[in-house]
Amino acid sequence: MGLVVELAIAKIIGALVLVFPFFGSNMKEWAYAGFGITLISAFVAHVSDGVVKVAVNIFIRAPQGIFISN
Repeated sequence: MGLVVELAIAKIIGALVLVFPFFGSNMKEWAYAGFGITLISAFVAHVSDGVVKVAVNIFIRAPQGIFISN
């Protein structure tokens, strides 16, 4: 629970980098990498906690929402 605030701030900054066009492609690549690392970390945390159903939903439903919104 120690990194909750820092992670929330990083997600907001990453979303802003992806939304506004004046950021370079290098910044957008890092934002996508950060979101990928967050997704993988969430999957590992849920699997290690024994909540496999939630972990599977992270990889099945989250990307669907991303692809459908585009």
